[in-house]
Amino acid sequence: MVKKGARSISVVDCGDPGSVDNAVREELSGQNNYSIGAQVEYTCGPGYYIAKERDAIGNLIVGEADTIGARLTCTANGRWLPRRANIHCSGECVTMRCI
Repeated sequence: MVKKGARSISVVDCGDPGSVDNAVREELSGQNNYSIGAQVEYTCGPGYYIAKERDAIGNLIVGEADTIGARLTCTANGRWLPRRANIHCSGECVTMRCI
């Protein structure tokens, strides 16, 4: 029985964030849990480094050389942040910070 004036509860699901080439995905909040606050981590394979953006001419920008992974979190608006589409595992170092 639902009381008059009771609020309905909707569950936010960000959906499966997909895969990243050259990376292993770990679902930190349990398998197939894509609800608010769930976290998924991508770890780049040996010889690859995380790149989250591109420079003015389209090269992937790799951060510090020891940066090999990225963690995404499902937000209340039903989106993963940072966006999975912006995460890449690159084998090339295109910034001065890479050693």
